Amino acid sequence: MQSSNKKLPQTTEFNTQGFKNSAEICLSLVTGPFLVGLVGVQMLAECLHNTGISSEEVFRGDRLPTLHFPKSQPSDTP
Repeated sequence: MQSSNKKLPQTTEFNTQGFKNSAEICLSLVTGPFLVGLVGVQMLAECLHNTGISSEEVFRGDRLPTLHFPKSQPSDTP
């Protein structure tokens, strides 16, 4: 059985070695800032969490002074 693909044009192979090297260089340049950003976001989240806990302690009420209100006099209004 003969193939009917005898008249297909020859394809040339592209040199992908240069592209591969540039992609690896770009990836290595992006990795550092990405990791620094990831650690920064984790530290920011932890800081905000600790700030929230501290604000709850302030507004909890254990350390607030007791306020003594004067007793109101009954009014004579009908």
